[in-house]
Amino acid sequence: MKINFFKCLILAAGLAVGSSALAATDYCSSEGSNTNYEWIEAVSLNGQAFTSGNNNGYYIHPESDIELLASNNTMTLTPGMLNTGFVENWGVWLDADGDKTFSNSEQVFSHAGSDSSDLTFDLPATTAPGQTRLRVVMQYGSQPGPCGNYTYGETEDFDLTISTGEDPSYSHHIVMDHDFTVHRNGEIGDDLSWVIEKDGQVVLQRNAAGELQYRYFSNLSGSDYRVWLQALIDGQYQQVSNRVEYTPGITDLFELNLGSGYQFERSGYLGDSVQWVIEKDGQVVLQRNAADELNYTYFDNTGGSQFRVWLQQFIDGEYRVVSNTVEYQAGQSQFNLSADQHFEVARNGQLGDQVQWVVEENGQVVLQRNAANELTYTYYNNTEGNHYRVWLQEFVDGNYQIVSNIVEYSVTAAPWSLSMDGQYQLSRSGQLGENLQWVIEKDGQIALKRNAANELTYTYYNNSPGSHYRVWLEQFVDGYYTVVSNTVEYTVQAEGEQYPYSLSVDGNYQLTRSGQLGDNLQWVIEKNGSVVLERNAANELSYTYYSNTSGSTIEVYLQQFVDGSYQQVSNSITYSIP
Repeated sequence: MKINFFKCLILAAGLAVGSSALAATDYCSSEGSNTNYEWIEAVSLNGQAFTSGNNNGYYIHPESDIELLASNNTMTLTPGMLNTGFVENWGVWLDADGDKTFSNSEQVFSHAGSDSSDLTFDLPATTAPGQTRLRVVMQYGSQPGPCGNYTYGETEDFDLTISTGEDPSYSHHIVMDHDFTVHRNGEIGDDLSWVIEKDGQVVLQRNAAGELQYRYFSNLSGSDYRVWLQALIDGQYQQVSNRVEYTPGITDLFELNLGSGYQFERSGYLGDSVQWVIEKDGQVVLQRNAADELNYTYFDNTGGSQFRVWLQQFIDGEYRVVSNTVEYQAGQSQFNLSADQHFEVARNGQLGDQVQWVVEENGQVVLQRNAANELTYTYYNNTEGNHYRVWLQEFVDGNYQIVSNIVEYSVTAAPWSLSMDGQYQLSRSGQLGENLQWVIEKDGQIALKRNAANELTYTYYNNSPGSHYRVWLEQFVDGYYTVVSNTVEYTVQAEGEQYPYSLSVDGNYQLTRSGQLGDNLQWVIEKNGSVVLERNAANELSYTYYSNTSGSTIEVYLQQFVDGSYQQVSNSITYSIP
């Protein structure tokens, strides 16, 4: 098998570095307009570091002699920041077929994080010889695409030449269990042989015609093994399957299993220094810290795609595979989810679909909420610095199953912050004279856009009783308005307003509501000021919250979906747990 590799072109003397060089190659434009807060500090390719620092949004590298292999290429992406803690969104694309465009299948990496990111990737299957380009994009606020200008962040390009031989098309496929048992496809009677290589030397060739699985009898701890199938073709033995590799004492440190809904489950303990590695259609698309997770579901299980998953650990200066590899092919999701810049998640389908929103915060499920009467939802407690994943689930054949893609977002520190006092007065950070405007949304519709340059505080003039408001700051950058602050929300309640339902609580903390069974209502439980439960109350006239923790203050009320949004429809009950 020939080794694929590509090397950077030595750019002609005097070639301008910047957007003029970009235009000369006919690739689409990609550039950040503001690098005051974050930029790409350095990129490392297979151990060779390229430190460029802040280049005002775009940079093309003139370096030479970068060599990448057919598989297991390593890259380290290092952000530069004015202040620490910003969560940056990374994307890396390789124009593998040389058509001067970056397609979805040519993305080799996608990640969000505040620290340096390490990745491993293979050349895409569409790789063709010739001159091409590798693009790295770091963007604040949302996942980047390969093209288009944006506000905060930077793009860096590497011009490359690919020289590649054709990869063999294998007739058979093998997979390996945690105990190093290797399984093959095909039929009993196939004229095949197992080949076992130990530390670079073939130690066994065994007839595989009568067996669909085999485990080598003499695995020694610390030795490196490779296994494949061969067949006698035109008088010579040729490799006819992929290869699996393992090292006893390392590869079997952890065991992976695939559960329902494409959830991976690992052995070991919380705190283990390991990473999930996700390969999609032959390309590594995610490396994710698994130290605080014993299970994980990949956020983009695209219908029809083939996935491979394993664990890796940094051992003796390099990442080593420390688990078995699990494989699966994703089916087509029934529902599609998308999230906007305010973290509002929208679903397709119809009102009445028997589905639930599921919200995961930093790897822990924090909310399961009926989505039958909602086509959009915004999580009530998005906390700065935390990472979220949202999906839909449905009760099928006695179990909840994931029936949508998973959307993922991080709540980052925006350049400006908003707050509000008890009299609905808004306050912003920053200085007078800044190019900002207030945006007021009332009951889902923009009601006001107002110049905020000469105001550090503002109170909206038309706070109507019963209406719900959202407020944020925008800034005009590169021809369009961009959200540059957190969003504050509030509902204006009329004094002495009478609710259609009433709540009471007894000495055992049992809640009782008025009304009838079948009323379309939800219990809402706030604990120490944060909503911790939203529960269907249609079939309950009484309920006792399951987690009344000592020292907590609990507030409870009823809500109902009215005119497109949830509204409070009962008095509030507050009690403290001694």
